[in-house]
Amino acid sequence: MTETLHVRGVTKRYAHEGAASHEVLRGIDLTVEPGEFVSIV
Repeated sequence: MTETLHVRGVTKRYAHEGAASHEVLRGIDLTVEPGEFVSIV
């Protein structure tokens, strides 16, 4: 069976004017198979 959703290497960085940015996510991978339920908060 093939995945319905597949993401790789997700990164999130918050930039603040006049300050260093903050990396809050790095290298996140997610695979959702058919029939699975996922909730991200």
